[in-house]
Amino acid sequence: MATIGRASAVAEVAGLRFGGYLAWLAWLFIHLLYIVQFGNRVLVLVQWAWSYLTWAKSARLITTPPGRRRLHLPRELPRSGDVHSLQGDFSLSPRQGGL
Repeated sequence: MATIGRASAVAEVAGLRFGGYLAWLAWLFIHLLYIVQFGNRVLVLVQWAWSYLTWAKSARLITTPPGRRRLHLPRELPRSGDVHSLQGDFSLSPRQGGL
């Protein structure tokens, strides 16, 4: 299953291939099923409906400046064949405040 655009998708379910609006509705329905709590399902459905009806486009941007979001990795990586565990500081920098 894959969405192609607004109200358009392609799907292959149990050997049956279909596309268009029906596949898009199937995609929405199946994705809603994977959301755990009923309240969250309703919230996502309302958000999707609002975006659909208002043609709202959400921006998915990374707004952290380059260089501020880095993991501290060890200077050397283990060679193949080494059985020692990695040692080093894998924590996030203090500026990030954790994940």
